[in-house]
Amino acid sequence: MEYLDEEFKQRQWSLYVNTDTERVYRKKDCDFFVIKKSPKGNISVSFPLKNSEYNFATEFDNYTKAYDYVVEKLKYLDEDTNTDAMSTKTF
Repeated sequence: MEYLDEEFKQRQWSLYVNTDTERVYRKKDCDFFVIKKSPKGNISVSFPLKNSEYNFATEFDNYTKAYDYVVEKLKYLDEDTNTDAMSTKTF
């Protein structure tokens, strides 16, 4: 999970909870990205939905799939931030 730490750090997310089975990253005071390992060995990932107070959750059977998904969702959330910043500019 060290690779994930770097992905989150680069995007200004802070590690909020760190246990053997769960990591929670936080951005602002209300956006939480949760990664948990179940007793069966599956990895669940929950990320904040845009413009919503809810998270979307899904589950994977290995870390590689979970890692790829997390990186994809971080990029997706970054795109929203970049779009919002551009939409406030006047031309």
